[in-house]
Amino acid sequence: MFNMLSVDGFFEGPGHNIDWHTVDDEFNAMAKQQQQEFDTLLFGNTTYTLFEEYWPNELTNPDTSEDDRIIAKQIDDKKKYVVSTTRTEVNWNNAEILKGDLIEAVKKLKEQEGSAIMIYGSGTIVRALTDAKLIDEYRIMISPTILGKGTNLFEGTQMKKLKLIKSQSFGNGNVYNWYEI
Repeated sequence: MFNMLSVDGFFEGPGHNIDWHTVDDEFNAMAKQQQQEFDTLLFGNTTYTLFEEYWPNELTNPDTSEDDRIIAKQIDDKKKYVVSTTRTEVNWNNAEILKGDLIEAVKKLKEQEGSAIMIYGSGTIVRALTDAKLIDEYRIMISPTILGKGTNLFEGTQMKKLKLIKSQSFGNGNVYNWYEI
């Protein structure tokens, strides 16, 4: 899973606000590289909706930066699963609703051929899969931002001891940490 967190531990501000994310050329270079490491995306309904409203449009928007166009294409090409109890259809390329029990469905996805599955955002899914021990790697980028309030990514999860396997500091103040259990 990948999430950007504020210094005070929130992955989103009130109202699903993420405009505080510190994104620049260095971040985009990391994002383009990271996109090559997996072939499947898993989203909760809210994160899927945010991505679906933004990224497909970046493929054809003449004002889109070259980096965003590349990232949009990478995301568009991947298999995408959305976990939702209310959504009845998805309209994005290579997307489908993940049906049934989340834990069992993810276990089956992990058994399929292909590379890794990435979760962006999707706090409810991250918490459930953390407790079920189905996340192999936590990629957490700390943004040099204090939000004061928002949604804590791991609130209510069982304690887990993680091992730092890699860390990278960015010129904009972001610190990117990779952890495994």
